[in-house]
Amino acid sequence: MKDKLWASFRFPLFLLLAGVGLIHWALLQVQETRKFEQEQQLLQDLSELRGTLETRIKEAIYLTRGLVFYIESQNGEYTNQRIEAWLGSMFQAGEYIINIGFAPDNRIEVIYPRTGNEAALGLYYPDMPDQWPSVQRMIRTRDPILAGPIELVQGGTAFIYRSPVFIGDDYWGLISTVIDAEALLGDIRDIARLHALRYQLRRLKDDRRDDSTLIWGEPLDANVTRQTSRIPLPGDDWLLVGQVLENPALPLSYYALPYTCLFLLAGFSGYHRYRTLQFEHKQALVRAETDRLKNEFVSTISHELRTPLTSIRGTLGLIEGGVAGPLTDKGNELVGIAKRNSDHLIHLINDLLDIDRIVEGRLDLNPQRIELNGLIRTVLTENETYAANKRITRRFNGTDGDAPAWVDETRLRQVLDNLLSNALKFSPEASTVTLTLAPVDHGWQMTVSDEGPGIPESFQDRIFKRFTQADGSSQRHAGGTGLGLAIAKGLVEQMQGSIDFETSEAGTHFRVIVPAA
Repeated sequence: MKDKLWASFRFPLFLLLAGVGLIHWALLQVQETRKFEQEQQLLQDLSELRGTLETRIKEAIYLTRGLVFYIESQNGEYTNQRIEAWLGSMFQAGEYIINIGFAPDNRIEVIYPRTGNEAALGLYYPDMPDQWPSVQRMIRTRDPILAGPIELVQGGTAFIYRSPVFIGDDYWGLISTVIDAEALLGDIRDIARLHALRYQLRRLKDDRRDDSTLIWGEPLDANVTRQTSRIPLPGDDWLLVGQVLENPALPLSYYALPYTCLFLLAGFSGYHRYRTLQFEHKQALVRAETDRLKNEFVSTISHELRTPLTSIRGTLGLIEGGVAGPLTDKGNELVGIAKRNSDHLIHLINDLLDIDRIVEGRLDLNPQRIELNGLIRTVLTENETYAANKRITRRFNGTDGDAPAWVDETRLRQVLDNLLSNALKFSPEASTVTLTLAPVDHGWQMTVSDEGPGIPESFQDRIFKRFTQADGSSQRHAGGTGLGLAIAKGLVEQMQGSIDFETSEAGTHFRVIVPAA
């Protein structure tokens, strides 16, 4: 009797034990895979943090280098008016820059902007025992240094990039660029939070990763895996340390019983389904990785190009203004061509950065109460020259009273400028482009209408996609990157509005609705 019972239950028992063992093994593999993927993702996220930090610090470095080259080319001579005019055009390129100072003979004589930084004007570095040793080292080695964090006399904490200026073999003085450490590292912390990370920034001692001092960051969990990334900087060596906020461990006891039952009931159909899903999952990972690499490449290239292009644009402005001496007519023509091409490249890079921030949800808006009639008239005025060249009449149908809206003024101008320039671009000569403002439920509707040939039907469902144009050939009639309408749609929707269009052979009407104030 016992033998029959054993023979009856032997195979089901074997299947049960085999199923439990297989599921247990599979969960262990999943846990190890999750741990490995988490470590790889941590390395990737840490690399992105390092790249962002380096890029934003290098913005200040590029600006300072340009100023050093200028002072050296002028044999140390300058006027405050000319320097401040140049700094005013270049200062906006540095998002975290507090001020830029000139210190001939180690005394700060020029500082820009002056407002808020008056306390630093006239500082003499030999009288500052906490900063003078690093300045002496900079003079001795003739190499720039990045010092900090330093408590500023005018308040706040900053990193200071100092570069020596030598006229021949004679030391002239230094140029310093002050970077807002709290704002910069705070933004890096916010980016880390988006990736579910905590991080520390440490200063290495004698190139040893096990011997470092804390610059910035929060306590790390000794029981959670961490990764490090080295950041070499002028006169300094930093170490970025990061770890994930969550533990990848799986509660095996919770999954063992239902997974075992599922295995016994599903059988070969479950296995076949598993293989199918595994293949689809791999394909999805390949597509996602390709998109991520493309977006990361575009974002990185855009960040790396924007600051040098801004410096080039500023230098061309100086040359055009006669800093390097008078130019011939041909020279002025060539400089003008270079400036126009620089402006075009900067506009393209700003479009790429905008679309990247919109896709990742990192675009910050500043909504406020504005009056739409005046804003629209400003946009029409800015496009006056382009319209006159094509003999196009611009018409505005506004409201009798005020039209208050709750929007980001700069970004709404960007949207309207794009729609209006598109209407002018695709309108025939001697036609009319009309911009109409009218109230709608809880908001305002702005309509940009042209008398062009209309949008092809085959293109209408893709008009708000990135990098798309009705004519995508290299010989297309109108230029552009195909990003303008995608950016416009993203901006309007982030302002709680909407955008759509109607088109026919008689013309196209783009409608933008924004909330009323």
